[in-house]
Amino acid sequence: MLTLVTGRARSGKTSFVMNEIKKRVDARLGGNILLVPEQYSHQSARALSEYCGDSLSLYGEELTFSLLSDRVLAETGGMAETLLDEGGRILAMALAFSNVQPSLKVYGGVTAKSEFLSGLLKTLDELRSCRIPPSELAEKTEAEGPLADKLHDLSLIYEAYDAVLENSLRDPSERLDRLAEKIASSSIGSGHVYIDGFSDFTAQELEVIREL
Repeated sequence: MLTLVTGRARSGKTSFVMNEIKKRVDARLGGNILLVPEQYSHQSARALSEYCGDSLSLYGEELTFSLLSDRVLAETGGMAETLLDEGGRILAMALAFSNVQPSLKVYGGVTAKSEFLSGLLKTLDELRSCRIPPSELAEKTEAEGPLADKLHDLSLIYEAYDAVLENSLRDPSERLDRLAEKIASSSIGSGHVYIDGFSDFTAQELEVIREL
């Protein structure tokens, strides 16, 4: 069951959530998770500890999406996968770009400098956060014009980048997709999950919430 707690700023929504968690902790009901944005993690963890006291460590915890991902993948498998750092991502993108460059309409003559490759990676990160696969970009290229040509190039580059990674390497932007796939096989959700402090969600985050 999904329960929405609504109200203006400073109307007591966070206090309500904290008190609900405290009730379950006091009743020794475990599996309680407070999911918060990365930037509020320390503040929320401190507040939750003050509300619930020492028993919190036994019956509840505060997590961010990245910590939730670590927790689930450690439990279900996946932590051993090699995550690329930024340098590795640029090298992988350079290889992917060179593989498809002869077929590109807009970027075919572009020199693959690090700034350009970083820009492509940022674009792919945005597409992945919106859960837009290469095939969906390709579907948008039926019309003619500069935008269609650019989408054509991005779909080829996106697909080539994924092909370079295959199953041996993982891009950090895939982390939440992996989390959504694995939640059902984990112990997460055995209690109650509370979500607080977000102004919006990416499509990846919404998929994780659906799985929760």
